Amino acid sequence: MGSFFEGATISGPTERRCVRAAAVLALAQLVSASPACADAVGIFVGHGQDTNQYGFGIQLDRRAPVHEFATSTLTGHLEFGAGEFQGDKGAIIHNTIRALEALAKLRWQRNSNGPVAPYVEFGAGMGGLSEVTINGDRHFSSAF
Repeated sequence: MGSFFEGATISGPTERRCVRAAAVLALAQLVSASPACADAVGIFVGHGQDTNQYGFGIQLDRRAPVHEFATSTLTGHLEFGAGEFQGDKGAIIHNTIRALEALAKLRWQRNSNGPVAPYVEFGAGMGGLSEVTINGDRHFSSAF
């Protein structure tokens, strides 16, 4: 699977990274500006182990608590995310991996009037990758 920019006239890897980061920021802004918007929007950009990472995520909160206890509250959340991992070792097959994820969480949070409200989250979800190998020598699982 090729890069988003195959055939584009962007001259080098630095320009590609800048354009992708700008596209992720624009998408995050679009999602957060919607009237039916998410309760939280996040983006990530990173580099590690010869791989550049880009992505975004949204969180949707249940409006009413699942259950209210005397000293704490149980709430529900859904998270969705998408990302891309670009290999940084040259032109190796499967140098770009795309990822999708979905997660359902329950948050048990202590009721607090102060600046700190401790909580614990429990969740389960699914994720998948477009390819299982990056940079020719790093292997993952869960291809879709």
